[in-house]
Amino acid sequence: MIKEYNLCHVRIRNTETFINASAKLIVRGKVVPIITTIFPFIHNVDLQDQVNFTCNGTRTSTDVNVTWYKNSVRLTNQSSKIQLIENQLMINDIDWNDQGMYQCFLTNDVGEDTRSTWLKIKSELPTVSVSKDLIVFNGTDVNLTCNVNGSPWPKITWFKLNLNDDERILLNNINRRFHVDHRTGVLSISNTIQNDSGLYECLAQNSLGSANAHTTLLVRRMYRKTKKKKT
Repeated sequence: MIKEYNLCHVRIRNTETFINASAKLIVRGKVVPIITTIFPFIHNVDLQDQVNFTCNGTRTSTDVNVTWYKNSVRLTNQSSKIQLIENQLMINDIDWNDQGMYQCFLTNDVGEDTRSTWLKIKSELPTVSVSKDLIVFNGTDVNLTCNVNGSPWPKITWFKLNLNDDERILLNNINRRFHVDHRTGVLSISNTIQNDSGLYECLAQNSLGSANAHTTLLVRRMYRKTKKKKT
């Protein structure tokens, strides 16, 4: 780092003009690195997410070492779980054991600077909303939507309820006409028949609890009008 100090400033007047002169003392010396990255007090993530922390700092005339700590324990590369690349810390496939305080240290032969953040896994009970009740004709392809939220991300399951005997039929791809997309929560029913009519339930579950919602599908038979032959 270069430091400048003003020593003096002289103003000389001759017969017609002013002459300004000044002098500076320039000092070259070693300084402590300063971390410039802003670390939030709490860093919220979801389970199975990937986290990437970066620790940038000011340039100095000497080499700077970057080290990372979790709960005061120095971190090292751990195959695919924890990766240290230059000034970056990457944590893959976040699980509950990854919660804690993470610190970055920038160090040279003059001193060090440090920043820290708390890694916290978001926890939220599931919430569910489903598409409105549907009335369709037989042979129609139908999509029943199930919008969910929660952390950890909920598991989605669809059921058809038989109100006569309290039967609960699991619809996880029971045949070719039924398909559940577990990523989007959509239940697709192709080429509907009248027996598909009924009450459908979407269930969302995570480690904190569960929630469900219901929608009704009514499949009507389509009648074709036939013209009477003239006699």
